[in-house]
Amino acid sequence: MLIYANKPSPDSPLGLTVGDIINDSNGFTLKVTKIKDGSIFKSSGLVVGMKIERINGDTFQSSKEGLGLIKEAMNVLKLFVYTKPSIGTVYCICHSKDETMNH
Repeated sequence: MLIYANKPSPDSPLGLTVGDIINDSNGFTLKVTKIKDGSIFKSSGLVVGMKIERINGDTFQSSKEGLGLIKEAMNVLKLFVYTKPSIGTVYCICHSKDETMNH
């Protein structure tokens, strides 16, 4: 999943807390542990528990390197994140014959 956030300047506060780097089946990731009110990520679709895999297309090998990529980014920040699929409502799409149309 791609998450986009507008970052007005390199000094803009992120309002983002990440956990230690994780080396799992998805490679090196940063786990999102908190998103503060007023964060540039608040309305981006990023949620606690997601794992950041790439930052503006770049991978990273440490939490320091990953956070550095986020902090140095300017303008649009693009995060490629992994999230577990959610379980939700299942819809059945059925075909009904529309008698007004000729097929």
